[in-house]
Amino acid sequence: MNKHEWDIIRRNRVFIHKNVSNINEVVDLLYEKGILTLNQKECVASQPVDRRAYEMLDIVVKRGPRAFPCLVEALRETENPAAANQLEGNAGSTTDPNKTKTYTKPDPPNKLPTHHKGVPPSEDNSSYVEWMDDVELTKLEDNFIRTDPKFVMEMKKLHNEHMYNMTGDKSKRGKCLMIDSIPNDFCQQGECHTIVDSSKTLIHQTLKQCGFKCIYYTRNSGTSQTIKQKILQEMNKPDHVQYSSFLVICVTTGPNPQYIYGKDGEKDCLPIQEIQDMMSQCEAFSNKPKMLMVHTVPESSLKCDHSFPLAEDRDQRLSDSMQYLTLEGKDTSSLNGGDLFVVSVRLEPGISFLVKIRGKTGAYFSNALVYVLLKHAANRSFLEMTKEMDRLFESCEYEGEDSVDANPYNKRVHRRVRVARLTILTKPEKELFLFPQYEDTGTQVSG
Repeated sequence: MNKHEWDIIRRNRVFIHKNVSNINEVVDLLYEKGILTLNQKECVASQPVDRRAYEMLDIVVKRGPRAFPCLVEALRETENPAAANQLEGNAGSTTDPNKTKTYTKPDPPNKLPTHHKGVPPSEDNSSYVEWMDDVELTKLEDNFIRTDPKFVMEMKKLHNEHMYNMTGDKSKRGKCLMIDSIPNDFCQQGECHTIVDSSKTLIHQTLKQCGFKCIYYTRNSGTSQTIKQKILQEMNKPDHVQYSSFLVICVTTGPNPQYIYGKDGEKDCLPIQEIQDMMSQCEAFSNKPKMLMVHTVPESSLKCDHSFPLAEDRDQRLSDSMQYLTLEGKDTSSLNGGDLFVVSVRLEPGISFLVKIRGKTGAYFSNALVYVLLKHAANRSFLEMTKEMDRLFESCEYEGEDSVDANPYNKRVHRRVRVARLTILTKPEKELFLFPQYEDTGTQVSG
């Protein structure tokens, strides 16, 4: 799908949501036409009814050059001429809008598109690494999707008082504390340290687009107790009352994904539950949403190309990681009264912390977080974004003995692996939308 078609769909998201009531039939036709996979079809069906149109469109825009004309055809064939005309009219079509078919008929339903057979699409050879391409510092502003005011009104009407107020000053959407305890000596080569630092910069700049002000807590500089005190200190600063939310992103090195680790090894740790209890009781952000995202990396997963031999490396990673398979990769969360979202991410056994594939670099956690913020912060809730992160982790391309590409839409290679597992540990009853770049005039920042 080219940029012009993508932009047409973006401008007409709310129109399609309001005017297409039989989304399931549209999705079935897109599946028959080879645009959606079975998993993607089921993913749309699993969404709440009021979110299915948005989910379908979010997937369709990533499905290659045939996706737009096939979407228009599917809308016509399911008796949605108004929506089809809306898309087609924006595309500048000069054909008769009353005709059932406008575009050249695609491949028959039982014939898969070329890229399902192991080769990239001929019209867009870069589409198979589309989301990794989007996660680049120089492209952040261009790829960032801004909030449609109609979507804000729609969510306010739908959720009313069961939604946090996040429409105040758009430059003070939240405060973010980024904690990185990846040790300085994990690699002797500067290249890997540069990748880690660049990943933090990507998150920082993306959150800035969302209206967050970020604070760094530098690498390998504190014990677990110091980290706890740093979080409490930042949350209680008097000037932070002007912010609508508080976010902590903690990348920590240790074996157990239910703990946060400091600089002094495996014994220097605190249960996530202890940090969770402290944050939920913080009066400075009372009645405001608080988010804690913890990515725990086993020490063996820090081994890179410059470390000891791959066979030994892989065996060690498997041994270390399999000791703590205690979290299930799904929403097993409990509700809490402290306005707190807690998310834990751990790497799967044998998976390396860093990804370096076809010229793309980064860490799975940071790349996935940046991508969902770029593409979904404007039109999905915080919980929906975390679930999308888990879907990215779930279907990564497998290229070789130790190489995977975090790209869930890549049909170039058949074999897929799950590289990480995200678990929502606790959540409040209210919905949280970030509504980046949107601001209500005169709205007060409150819960």
